[in-house]
Amino acid sequence: MALRNLRRWSCAIFLLVVVLWRSNQVHALGDDDEDGDDWLDDGDEMAEMDAGAVCLMLLDAHQFNDGFCDCPTSDDERDTGACGTGLFQCARSQQLIASAFVNDGVCDCCDGSDEPDVPCPDRCTANAGATRRRIKEVLSDVESGVRIKRSYVAGASAALQRMKEDARSWATMVQRAAAEVTKMEAHFEETETQPTDEDQQRYRYLQYRTRVARYHHYVHTNLLATDFGSENEYAALVGQCFEYTVDEKALKGGTSNTVARTYVMVVCPFLNVTQTEPGYHDWRLLQKQAQLGDKGRVAPDSIEREDQRPILLGVWANWTTNVAPKYTGPPRAPYDTTPATDAEQDPAPVRMQLYERGEPCGDVPRKVHLQVECAATNHIKFVEEGPVCVYSIGFGTPAACSATYATQLQAALGGHDEL
Repeated sequence: MALRNLRRWSCAIFLLVVVLWRSNQVHALGDDDEDGDDWLDDGDEMAEMDAGAVCLMLLDAHQFNDGFCDCPTSDDERDTGACGTGLFQCARSQQLIASAFVNDGVCDCCDGSDEPDVPCPDRCTANAGATRRRIKEVLSDVESGVRIKRSYVAGASAALQRMKEDARSWATMVQRAAAEVTKMEAHFEETETQPTDEDQQRYRYLQYRTRVARYHHYVHTNLLATDFGSENEYAALVGQCFEYTVDEKALKGGTSNTVARTYVMVVCPFLNVTQTEPGYHDWRLLQKQAQLGDKGRVAPDSIEREDQRPILLGVWANWTTNVAPKYTGPPRAPYDTTPATDAEQDPAPVRMQLYERGEPCGDVPRKVHLQVECAATNHIKFVEEGPVCVYSIGFGTPAACSATYATQLQAALGGHDEL
Protein backbone atom coordinates (compact mmCIF):
# COMPACT_ATOMS: atom_id res chain seq x y z
CA MET A 1 0.00 0.00 0.00
CA ALA A 2 2.86 2.35 0.86
CA LEU A 3 4.45 1.65 -2.51
CA ARG A 4 1.16 2.36 -4.29
CA ASN A 5 0.72 5.67 -2.45
CA LEU A 6 4.33 6.62 -3.25
CA ARG A 7 3.71 5.99 -6.93
CA ARG A 8 0.56 8.13 -6.79
CA TRP A 9 2.44 11.04 -5.24
CA SER A 10 5.22 10.62 -7.81
CA CYS A 11 2.58 10.66 -10.54
CA ALA A 12 1.03 13.86 -9.16
CA ILE A 13 4.39 15.62 -8.85
CA PHE A 14 5.41 14.60 -12.35
CA LEU A 15 2.06 15.79 -13.71
CA LEU A 16 2.50 19.17 -12.01
CA VAL A 17 5.92 19.58 -13.59
CA VAL A 18 4.54 18.72 -17.04
CA VAL A 19 1.61 21.15 -16.73
CA LEU A 20 3.87 23.97 -15.50
CA TRP A 21 6.30 23.33 -18.33
CA ARG A 22 3.49 23.45 -20.91
CA SER A 23 2.15 26.63 -19.34
CA ASN A 24 5.54 28.29 -19.59
CA GLN A 25 5.85 27.18 -23.20
CA VAL A 26 2.51 28.76 -24.06
CA HIS A 27 3.38 32.07 -22.40
CA ALA A 28 6.80 32.05 -24.04
CA LEU A 29 5.13 31.84 -27.42
CA GLY A 30 3.12 34.95 -26.63
CA ASP A 31 -0.62 35.64 -26.51
CA ASP A 32 -0.98 37.18 -29.95
CA ASP A 33 -2.21 34.00 -31.63
CA GLU A 34 -5.88 34.64 -32.31
CA ASP A 35 -6.54 31.84 -34.75
CA GLY A 36 -8.19 29.69 -32.08
CA ASP A 37 -6.23 26.61 -33.14
CA ASP A 38 -3.66 26.54 -30.31
CA TRP A 39 -4.74 23.36 -28.55
CA LEU A 40 -2.00 23.87 -25.97
CA ASP A 41 -4.15 26.57 -24.37
CA ASP A 42 -6.64 23.97 -23.13
CA GLY A 43 -5.09 23.33 -19.75
CA ASP A 44 -7.87 21.07 -18.47
CA GLU A 45 -7.66 18.77 -21.46
CA MET A 46 -3.88 18.59 -21.30
CA ALA A 47 -3.96 17.90 -17.57
CA GLU A 48 -6.31 14.97 -18.10
CA MET A 49 -4.21 13.57 -20.93
CA ASP A 50 -0.99 13.90 -18.97
CA ALA A 51 -2.56 12.42 -15.85
CA GLY A 52 -3.69 9.34 -17.74
CA ALA A 53 -0.40 8.84 -19.55
CA VAL A 54 1.75 9.32 -16.46
CA CYS A 55 -0.48 7.11 -14.30
CA LEU A 56 -0.37 4.22 -16.77
CA MET A 57 3.40 4.58 -17.06
CA LEU A 58 3.85 4.19 -13.29
CA LEU A 59 1.63 1.11 -12.86
CA ASP A 60 2.97 -2.42 -12.57
CA ALA A 61 1.65 -5.05 -14.98
CA HIS A 62 -0.43 -6.78 -12.31
CA GLN A 63 -2.28 -3.53 -11.59
CA PHE A 64 -4.01 -3.55 -14.98
CA ASN A 65 -7.53 -5.05 -14.84
CA ASP A 66 -7.08 -5.96 -11.18
CA GLY A 67 -10.51 -4.66 -10.17
CA PHE A 68 -9.09 -1.46 -8.65
CA CYS A 69 -9.37 1.89 -10.45
CA ASP A 70 -5.92 3.51 -10.24
CA CYS A 71 -5.97 6.12 -13.01
CA PRO A 72 -8.35 9.09 -13.41
CA THR A 73 -8.90 8.24 -17.08
CA SER A 74 -10.03 4.66 -16.23
CA ASP A 75 -7.63 3.25 -18.84
CA ASP A 76 -6.15 0.73 -16.40
CA GLU A 77 -9.50 -1.11 -15.95
CA ARG A 78 -10.86 -1.44 -19.48
CA ASP A 79 -11.86 -5.10 -19.00
CA THR A 80 -13.28 -5.02 -15.48
CA GLY A 81 -15.46 -1.92 -15.31
CA ALA A 82 -14.03 -1.14 -11.87
CA CYS A 83 -13.97 2.57 -12.67
CA GLY A 84 -17.67 2.65 -13.58
CA THR A 85 -17.05 4.65 -16.75
CA GLY A 86 -16.44 3.80 -20.36
CA LEU A 87 -17.50 0.69 -22.23
CA PHE A 88 -16.92 -3.04 -21.80
CA GLN A 89 -16.81 -5.39 -24.79
CA CYS A 90 -18.38 -8.82 -24.37
CA ALA A 91 -16.00 -11.63 -25.29
CA ARG A 92 -18.07 -13.63 -27.81
CA SER A 93 -20.74 -11.28 -29.10
CA GLN A 94 -18.46 -8.19 -29.19
CA GLN A 95 -21.43 -6.28 -27.74
CA LEU A 96 -20.54 -3.05 -25.96
CA ILE A 97 -22.11 -2.37 -22.57
CA ALA A 98 -21.50 0.34 -19.99
CA SER A 99 -18.63 -0.54 -17.65
CA ALA A 100 -20.93 0.26 -14.75
CA PHE A 101 -22.85 -2.93 -15.59
CA VAL A 102 -19.77 -5.13 -15.12
CA ASN A 103 -19.69 -7.14 -11.89
CA ASP A 104 -23.15 -5.91 -10.88
CA GLY A 105 -24.58 -9.42 -10.53
CA VAL A 106 -26.64 -9.20 -13.73
CA CYS A 107 -25.57 -11.18 -16.79
CA ASP A 108 -25.65 -8.62 -19.61
CA CYS A 109 -23.30 -10.44 -22.01
CA CYS A 110 -24.69 -13.57 -23.59
CA ASP A 111 -21.54 -15.47 -22.54
CA GLY A 112 -21.43 -14.00 -19.02
CA SER A 113 -18.02 -12.42 -19.59
CA ASP A 114 -19.20 -9.30 -17.72
CA GLU A 115 -19.84 -11.37 -14.57
CA PRO A 116 -16.83 -13.67 -13.93
CA ASP A 117 -18.05 -14.50 -10.41
CA VAL A 118 -21.65 -15.31 -11.40
CA PRO A 119 -22.77 -18.57 -13.08
CA CYS A 120 -24.36 -17.04 -16.19
CA PRO A 121 -26.18 -19.27 -18.71
CA ASP A 122 -24.78 -19.28 -22.24
CA ARG A 123 -27.34 -17.43 -24.38
CA CYS A 124 -25.08 -16.63 -27.31
CA THR A 125 -26.27 -19.42 -29.62
CA ALA A 126 -29.94 -18.64 -28.97
CA ASN A 127 -29.31 -14.90 -29.37
CA ALA A 128 -27.46 -15.44 -32.63
CA GLY A 129 -30.39 -17.49 -33.96
CA ALA A 130 -32.90 -14.80 -32.97
CA THR A 131 -30.72 -12.12 -34.54
CA ARG A 132 -30.50 -14.08 -37.78
CA ARG A 133 -34.28 -14.54 -37.91
CA ARG A 134 -34.83 -10.81 -37.37
CA ILE A 135 -32.35 -9.88 -40.08
CA LYS A 136 -34.10 -12.29 -42.46
CA GLU A 137 -37.43 -10.60 -41.74
CA VAL A 138 -35.93 -7.18 -42.34
CA LEU A 139 -34.28 -8.39 -45.55
CA SER A 140 -37.61 -9.78 -46.78
CA ASP A 141 -39.24 -6.39 -46.24
CA VAL A 142 -36.41 -4.48 -47.89
CA GLU A 143 -36.30 -6.78 -50.92
CA SER A 144 -40.08 -6.43 -51.33
CA GLY A 145 -39.70 -2.67 -51.03
CA VAL A 146 -36.95 -2.57 -53.66
CA ARG A 147 -39.11 -4.54 -56.12
CA ILE A 148 -42.08 -2.21 -55.61
CA LYS A 149 -39.80 0.81 -55.87
CA ARG A 150 -38.79 -0.35 -59.35
CA SER A 151 -42.42 -0.12 -60.44
CA TYR A 152 -42.57 3.40 -58.94
CA VAL A 153 -39.53 4.42 -60.98
CA ALA A 154 -40.98 2.85 -64.13
CA GLY A 155 -44.17 4.88 -63.74
CA ALA A 156 -42.49 8.13 -62.68
CA SER A 157 -42.50 9.75 -66.12
CA ALA A 158 -46.22 9.17 -66.55
CA ALA A 159 -46.91 10.49 -63.04
CA LEU A 160 -44.93 13.68 -63.71
CA GLN A 161 -46.74 14.15 -67.02
CA ARG A 162 -50.10 13.90 -65.24
CA MET A 163 -48.98 16.56 -62.77
CA LYS A 164 -48.07 18.91 -65.64
CA GLU A 165 -51.43 18.34 -67.31
CA ASP A 166 -53.26 18.90 -64.02
CA ALA A 167 -51.34 22.14 -63.43
CA ARG A 168 -52.31 23.42 -66.90
CA SER A 169 -55.92 22.36 -66.36
CA TRP A 170 -56.17 24.21 -63.05
CA ALA A 171 -54.53 27.29 -64.58
CA THR A 172 -57.27 27.32 -67.22
CA MET A 173 -59.95 26.93 -64.54
CA VAL A 174 -58.49 29.87 -62.59
CA GLN A 175 -58.72 32.08 -65.67
CA ARG A 176 -62.29 31.01 -66.44
CA ALA A 177 -63.55 31.40 -62.87
CA ALA A 178 -61.86 34.80 -62.48
CA ALA A 179 -63.30 35.93 -65.82
CA GLU A 180 -66.83 35.00 -64.72
CA VAL A 181 -66.40 36.98 -61.49
CA THR A 182 -65.10 39.99 -63.43
CA LYS A 183 -67.92 39.72 -65.97
CA MET A 184 -70.56 39.63 -63.26
CA GLU A 185 -69.05 42.64 -61.45
CA ALA A 186 -68.86 44.60 -64.69
CA HIS A 187 -72.51 43.81 -65.49
CA PHE A 188 -73.83 45.37 -62.30
CA GLU A 189 -71.50 48.36 -62.58
CA GLU A 190 -72.64 49.10 -66.14
CA THR A 191 -76.35 48.54 -65.53
CA GLU A 192 -76.25 50.22 -62.11
CA THR A 193 -78.75 47.65 -60.88
CA GLN A 194 -78.87 45.98 -57.51
CA PRO A 195 -78.09 42.24 -57.52
CA THR A 196 -80.84 39.93 -56.37
CA ASP A 197 -80.37 37.34 -53.63
CA GLU A 198 -79.88 34.77 -56.37
CA ASP A 199 -77.22 36.97 -58.00
CA GLN A 200 -75.38 37.38 -54.70
CA GLN A 201 -75.48 33.64 -54.08
CA ARG A 202 -74.04 32.96 -57.55
CA TYR A 203 -71.37 35.63 -57.01
CA ARG A 204 -70.24 34.00 -53.77
CA TYR A 205 -70.16 30.62 -55.51
CA LEU A 206 -67.99 32.02 -58.33
CA GLN A 207 -65.59 33.53 -55.79
CA TYR A 208 -65.40 30.19 -54.00
CA ARG A 209 -64.69 28.38 -57.28
CA THR A 210 -61.93 30.87 -58.04
CA ARG A 211 -60.27 30.33 -54.65
CA VAL A 212 -60.47 26.55 -55.03
CA ALA A 213 -59.00 26.69 -58.53
CA ARG A 214 -56.17 28.97 -57.38
CA TYR A 215 -55.39 26.65 -54.48
CA HIS A 216 -55.21 23.57 -56.71
CA HIS A 217 -53.15 25.45 -59.28
CA TYR A 218 -50.71 26.46 -56.54
CA VAL A 219 -50.50 22.89 -55.25
CA HIS A 220 -49.86 21.35 -58.66
CA THR A 221 -47.39 24.05 -59.69
CA ASN A 222 -45.53 23.47 -56.44
CA LEU A 223 -45.44 19.73 -57.15
CA LEU A 224 -43.67 20.34 -60.46
CA ALA A 225 -40.77 21.90 -58.54
CA THR A 226 -40.67 19.14 -55.91
CA ASP A 227 -37.75 16.76 -55.39
CA PHE A 228 -39.24 13.29 -55.87
CA GLY A 229 -35.93 11.47 -55.40
CA SER A 230 -32.98 10.68 -57.66
CA GLU A 231 -35.22 8.52 -59.89
CA ASN A 232 -38.50 10.35 -59.13
CA GLU A 233 -39.57 7.30 -57.13
CA TYR A 234 -41.64 9.37 -54.67
CA ALA A 235 -43.88 10.70 -57.45
CA ALA A 236 -45.94 7.51 -57.12
CA LEU A 237 -47.18 8.70 -53.72
CA VAL A 238 -48.83 11.84 -55.09
CA GLY A 239 -52.61 11.49 -55.01
CA GLN A 240 -52.61 8.82 -52.30
CA CYS A 241 -53.64 9.30 -48.66
CA PHE A 242 -52.99 7.08 -45.64
CA GLU A 243 -54.83 6.90 -42.31
CA TYR A 244 -53.66 6.14 -38.79
CA THR A 245 -55.93 5.86 -35.74
CA VAL A 246 -54.52 7.06 -32.42
CA ASP A 247 -56.04 7.97 -29.05
CA GLU A 248 -55.06 11.20 -27.37
CA LYS A 249 -53.16 9.42 -24.58
CA ALA A 250 -50.73 7.95 -27.10
CA LEU A 251 -50.70 11.14 -29.16
CA LYS A 252 -50.16 13.66 -26.38
CA GLY A 253 -48.83 11.48 -23.57
CA GLY A 254 -51.95 11.93 -21.44
CA THR A 255 -55.44 13.41 -21.27
CA SER A 256 -57.60 15.38 -18.88
CA ASN A 257 -60.72 13.69 -20.24
CA THR A 258 -62.36 10.82 -18.41
CA VAL A 259 -62.59 8.96 -21.72
CA ALA A 260 -59.75 9.39 -24.19
CA ARG A 261 -60.69 10.82 -27.57
CA THR A 262 -59.71 8.96 -30.73
CA TYR A 263 -58.32 10.74 -33.79
CA VAL A 264 -57.73 9.62 -37.35
CA MET A 265 -54.61 11.20 -38.85
CA VAL A 266 -54.61 11.43 -42.64
CA VAL A 267 -51.29 11.85 -44.47
CA CYS A 268 -51.44 12.78 -48.15
CA PRO A 269 -47.75 12.85 -49.16
CA PHE A 270 -46.60 16.06 -50.84
CA LEU A 271 -50.02 17.63 -50.19
CA ASN A 272 -51.10 17.95 -46.55
CA VAL A 273 -51.69 16.28 -43.20
CA THR A 274 -55.08 16.50 -41.47
CA GLN A 275 -56.66 15.29 -38.25
CA THR A 276 -60.23 14.02 -38.17
CA GLU A 277 -62.43 12.69 -35.39
CA PRO A 278 -65.25 10.59 -36.90
CA GLY A 279 -66.21 9.19 -33.49
CA TYR A 280 -66.64 12.60 -31.84
CA HIS A 281 -70.39 12.21 -31.17
CA ASP A 282 -69.94 8.75 -29.63
CA TRP A 283 -67.09 10.09 -27.50
CA ARG A 284 -69.33 12.86 -26.13
CA LEU A 285 -71.90 10.25 -25.09
CA LEU A 286 -69.25 8.09 -23.40
CA GLN A 287 -67.68 11.09 -21.69
CA LYS A 288 -71.03 12.25 -20.32
CA GLN A 289 -71.85 8.72 -19.16
CA ALA A 290 -68.49 8.42 -17.40
CA GLN A 291 -69.06 11.73 -15.63
CA LEU A 292 -72.59 10.70 -14.65
CA GLY A 293 -71.45 7.33 -13.32
CA ASP A 294 -74.15 5.15 -11.73
CA LYS A 295 -76.56 8.05 -11.33
CA GLY A 296 -78.30 7.31 -14.62
CA ARG A 297 -78.04 6.33 -18.24
CA VAL A 298 -77.29 8.78 -21.05
CA ALA A 299 -79.80 8.44 -23.87
CA PRO A 300 -78.28 8.41 -27.40
CA ASP A 301 -80.50 11.32 -28.44
CA SER A 302 -79.80 13.39 -25.31
CA ILE A 303 -76.91 15.18 -27.03
CA GLU A 304 -77.36 16.97 -30.32
CA ARG A 305 -75.14 15.42 -32.96
CA GLU A 306 -72.10 17.53 -33.76
CA ASP A 307 -69.50 16.37 -36.26
CA GLN A 308 -65.95 17.67 -36.07
CA ARG A 309 -64.54 19.09 -39.29
CA PRO A 310 -61.01 18.05 -40.33
CA ILE A 311 -58.19 20.11 -38.81
CA LEU A 312 -55.33 21.05 -41.14
CA LEU A 313 -52.05 20.15 -39.40
CA GLY A 314 -49.75 21.22 -42.20
CA VAL A 315 -49.31 21.81 -45.93
CA TRP A 316 -46.39 20.31 -47.85
CA ALA A 317 -43.37 22.61 -47.72
CA ASN A 318 -40.16 20.73 -48.55
CA TRP A 319 -37.62 18.12 -47.57
CA THR A 320 -35.58 19.34 -44.62
CA THR A 321 -32.31 18.53 -42.88
CA ASN A 322 -33.02 20.87 -39.98
CA VAL A 323 -35.08 18.30 -38.05
CA ALA A 324 -33.75 15.06 -36.57
CA PRO A 325 -35.80 11.83 -36.77
CA LYS A 326 -37.96 11.13 -33.74
CA TYR A 327 -37.09 7.44 -33.74
CA THR A 328 -35.02 5.09 -35.84
CA GLY A 329 -35.34 1.35 -36.19
CA PRO A 330 -35.61 -1.50 -38.69
CA PRO A 331 -38.80 -2.06 -40.71
CA ARG A 332 -41.72 -3.58 -38.76
CA ALA A 333 -39.81 -3.56 -35.46
CA PRO A 334 -41.15 -1.47 -32.58
CA TYR A 335 -39.29 1.80 -32.22
CA ASP A 336 -38.11 0.90 -28.72
CA THR A 337 -36.37 -2.18 -30.13
CA THR A 338 -32.62 -1.75 -30.45
CA PRO A 339 -31.26 -3.09 -33.76
CA ALA A 340 -29.65 -6.48 -33.19
CA THR A 341 -26.64 -5.48 -35.26
CA ASP A 342 -25.45 -2.43 -37.17
CA ALA A 343 -26.37 -4.30 -40.36
CA GLU A 344 -30.04 -4.21 -39.35
CA GLN A 345 -30.08 -0.41 -39.57
CA ASP A 346 -30.57 1.24 -42.96
CA PRO A 347 -27.21 2.77 -43.99
CA ALA A 348 -29.01 5.67 -45.67
CA PRO A 349 -30.01 8.54 -43.38
CA VAL A 350 -33.71 8.96 -42.60
CA ARG A 351 -35.18 11.69 -44.81
CA MET A 352 -37.41 14.29 -43.20
CA GLN A 353 -40.32 16.25 -44.67
CA LEU A 354 -41.81 19.48 -43.37
CA TYR A 355 -45.53 20.28 -43.54
CA GLU A 356 -46.23 23.77 -42.23
CA ARG A 357 -48.83 26.57 -42.18
CA GLY A 358 -51.42 24.42 -40.44
CA GLU A 359 -54.41 25.87 -38.61
CA PRO A 360 -53.62 28.17 -35.67
CA CYS A 361 -52.91 26.55 -32.33
CA GLY A 362 -52.87 29.37 -29.84
CA ASP A 363 -50.44 31.91 -31.27
CA VAL A 364 -48.61 29.57 -33.66
CA PRO A 365 -49.62 27.52 -36.70
CA ARG A 366 -49.55 23.75 -36.51
CA LYS A 367 -46.79 21.87 -38.33
CA VAL A 368 -45.70 18.30 -39.00
CA HIS A 369 -42.30 16.61 -39.21
CA LEU A 370 -42.66 13.46 -41.31
CA GLN A 371 -39.80 10.95 -41.32
CA VAL A 372 -39.70 8.71 -44.38
CA GLU A 373 -38.23 5.21 -44.09
CA CYS A 374 -37.95 1.97 -46.04
CA ALA A 375 -40.90 -0.43 -45.73
CA ALA A 376 -42.53 -3.17 -47.79
CA THR A 377 -45.82 -1.23 -47.93
CA ASN A 378 -46.95 2.37 -47.64
CA HIS A 379 -48.17 2.98 -44.10
CA ILE A 380 -47.96 5.32 -41.13
CA LYS A 381 -45.73 3.86 -38.41
CA PHE A 382 -46.41 6.23 -35.53
CA VAL A 383 -47.86 9.64 -34.67
CA GLU A 384 -46.83 11.75 -31.67
CA GLU A 385 -47.30 15.34 -30.59
CA GLY A 386 -44.12 16.82 -29.12
CA PRO A 387 -44.20 20.51 -28.37
CA VAL A 388 -47.78 21.74 -28.45
CA CYS A 389 -49.17 21.29 -31.96
CA VAL A 390 -45.89 20.11 -33.49
CA TYR A 391 -46.47 16.57 -34.73
CA SER A 392 -43.93 13.83 -35.46
CA ILE A 393 -45.07 11.16 -37.90
CA GLY A 394 -43.22 8.08 -39.12
CA PHE A 395 -44.04 6.96 -42.65
CA GLY A 396 -42.82 3.73 -44.23
CA THR A 397 -42.70 3.39 -48.00
CA PRO A 398 -41.02 1.21 -50.64
CA ALA A 399 -39.83 4.43 -52.27
CA ALA A 400 -37.24 4.77 -49.47
CA CYS A 401 -35.77 1.27 -49.91
CA SER A 402 -32.41 0.69 -51.58
CA ALA A 403 -30.43 -2.21 -52.99
CA THR A 404 -27.55 -1.04 -50.79
CA TYR A 405 -29.60 -1.79 -47.68
CA ALA A 406 -30.53 -5.23 -49.02
CA THR A 407 -26.91 -6.01 -49.88
CA GLN A 408 -25.84 -5.04 -46.37
CA LEU A 409 -28.40 -7.41 -44.87
CA GLN A 410 -27.42 -10.21 -47.24
CA ALA A 411 -23.78 -9.78 -46.22
CA ALA A 412 -24.78 -9.99 -42.55
CA LEU A 413 -26.43 -13.33 -43.29
CA GLY A 414 -23.42 -14.52 -45.26
CA GLY A 415 -25.31 -14.55 -48.55
CA HIS A 416 -24.54 -12.98 -51.88
CA ASP A 417 -27.91 -12.93 -53.61
CA GLU A 418 -28.23 -10.28 -56.24
CA LEU A 419 -31.43 -8.29 -56.54
